[in-house]
Amino acid sequence: MKHAYIILICLMVAGVACKKRRTDPANELHYKETQCANPWDHQTVAPESDTLKIKNWLLENDITALRITITDYLNVATCKACTCPSTRIVQVSFNNGDLNKAKALGFYQP
Repeated sequence: MKHAYIILICLMVAGVACKKRRTDPANELHYKETQCANPWDHQTVAPESDTLKIKNWLLENDITALRITITDYLNVATCKACTCPSTRIVQVSFNNGDLNKAKALGFYQP
């Protein structure tokens, strides 16, 4: 019985130690994409890899994206000029430590 208590205490200590190693909880910020004036548009990745372009651009700015989702919220663009909003919203989950840096790049809380 004494050994069972020792094992139980060891498991509890190990569980607490593992929780402390986790990263900060993820937070989601949004970015309103433009027709062609997005800061990540200089990336030379295939057009179908928009999430990879965004991920690489964030890494260039010392920010790690935990998850990137692009949602199309309209069927028709309101204008076609390069700086006009596109029909998509970029949703990115960040660690707490990267939130302010991401906001400085134009991401916003939905």
